[in-house]
Amino acid sequence: MSTQPLVTVFISCYNRQNFIRESLESVLKQSYKNIEILIIDDCSTDDTLKILAEYQDDRIIILKNSTNMGIPYTRNKGLQNATGKYFAILDSDDICTEDRIEKQVTYLEENQDVVAVGSQVETFGLNKRSFICKYYNTYEELKAQLIFNVPLCNSSAMVRKSIIDSYNIKYNNSYYMCEDHDFWYQIMKIGKIMTVSDVLVKYRVSNNNISKTSQENQEKLINRMRITLEIRSNVLNYYQFKLNSKEIEIFNDFFIDLNDKTFDLKNNLSTLKSICNKIQKNNRTLNSTTLAKVYNDNLLIALNSDKIHIFEKIRVYIKIHFQESWKKYLKAIIFIFSRDLYHKVKRIY
Repeated sequence: MSTQPLVTVFISCYNRQNFIRESLESVLKQSYKNIEILIIDDCSTDDTLKILAEYQDDRIIILKNSTNMGIPYTRNKGLQNATGKYFAILDSDDICTEDRIEKQVTYLEENQDVVAVGSQVETFGLNKRSFICKYYNTYEELKAQLIFNVPLCNSSAMVRKSIIDSYNIKYNNSYYMCEDHDFWYQIMKIGKIMTVSDVLVKYRVSNNNISKTSQENQEKLINRMRITLEIRSNVLNYYQFKLNSKEIEIFNDFFIDLNDKTFDLKNNLSTLKSICNKIQKNNRTLNSTTLAKVYNDNLLIALNSDKIHIFEKIRVYIKIHFQESWKKYLKAIIFIFSRDLYHKVKRIY
């Protein structure tokens, strides 16, 4: 009988015949052997189940939804059926490194104050280009990042199952997108989450951007805005920044919608400046230096829009950035210039 803690590796899938084999085999090759591989198929209509049936391994458990229920329902079913001490998540098109489970179990065993751990990830797939996507690796940074987006890659996460059971943590069934942001908000309120510095997951990037060329996708965008507004309202109110509902809506629209070119930057800039001041003034929870760093990082991301002129980007950054050292300030301005030049050259060639 193994003395290693049992780990449930959970994979939810729907029509993943092109990717499920590669994902599953990356789990079967783990250096850490005491695992159960819980796969829940959300009523696939392709050959996903046929491929899964080829694998004869006692560690594999396959459950099937009778109808297509969506990601939150399927993930909750995974939480309910997992029996491991630790619950590791892997999306059905992503790939684990062979030492992923071993390194994360070791980390959680050695750091009992941490309730969940993620890792750095390598992206691949889109345009056949790969790069390392680095997540923050301090608790203070991850807490601040929750304001803007998910603090870690969901497909790289391992959570203590006892925390999920004790606090009845679930995915919100009404959030059929951005559900992981809300999930990590629930986890973060309970305890400490961290990331390790190693790349332990290869994250497949696909072109799922929401386009505004059809009514159906326009409705998806509207629903996405509604869901992110609900989640971000919860986070901002939890941190007690004392923003009113209109300010939260403008804050949300700016950080999610600037690249979609519908945000009225000209008429909302003064309000954004006021929001920036209120967050700094009312912050009692987060380390102020860390909050400034994470805010400014996300501001640079938000300003990465082709429809905004380079000098307008700089003007906005000067207007609403958090105070920082002149070296970091100059570095940010140079970054805006260089990124804009890079995109122009890329379009030419």
